[in-house]
Amino acid sequence: MEEQLANAYTINMFRKFQDELRQLIQLNHTCIGDEDGCKKFQVIEIVKTNRGENKQLRFDVLYKGATKEVSCICKSFEFRGILCRHALCILRSEFVTEMPDKYLMNRWRKDFKRIHSMATTKTSKSMLNIPMEYDNLYNLGLRTIQEIVEMVSSFSDASIFVATLFEELKMRTANHISTLIDASMAYQHNSTGQSTNRARNNIANSEKVLDPVVAHAKGRSKSKRKVSRCEIAVDRFKDVCAI
Repeated sequence: MEEQLANAYTINMFRKFQDELRQLIQLNHTCIGDEDGCKKFQVIEIVKTNRGENKQLRFDVLYKGATKEVSCICKSFEFRGILCRHALCILRSEFVTEMPDKYLMNRWRKDFKRIHSMATTKTSKSMLNIPMEYDNLYNLGLRTIQEIVEMVSSFSDASIFVATLFEELKMRTANHISTLIDASMAYQHNSTGQSTNRARNNIANSEKVLDPVVAHAKGRSKSKRKVSRCEIAVDRFKDVCAI
């Protein structure tokens, strides 16, 4: 499993995975139930307090052998995108030598390329349209979640409370994005209608367009051309000869 993730994950994420593996030595587990192919384990972790005393923390882990699904009450995978030591302990005890594909996150892979395609609207300048802003917000959210998980990982009640808050945050964010999209569509509809009405009013109020003035041809007309005396005499001679 370690070699598998070393080839797939980035260096930083692989080091975090190694940190979880190093702490397996502090864990003990016991199977406390088995129903319909789903085993329930209780993992006991021994940690040291600030006073130097040993303290036992208990975590409930569910494991389905048919699909190799594992879920820990600390919700490390849901929050951080990496399996916790408690889940890894159960996978090792069940002789799972390779990490299931469902727990290999694409965003931690070496060959993963993030594509930014954020839509922009005139009414919502707060929407992210620059990849750098997306990365900054992503890193900020990930760092904040990691800090929260580390604070509550030792308390099961706090973990449930934080998980509920995350679900509420997700729903409120989805509602807010939906409101922004509706506002953008309404703005575009109003803008299109106003532009159409303005064009119609301009056409209705415009003056009648007249035909262009016909331009005279170059040169002077023959009737107005000045005739010389010599030319008059020649014309008279032609008339006499014709008679």
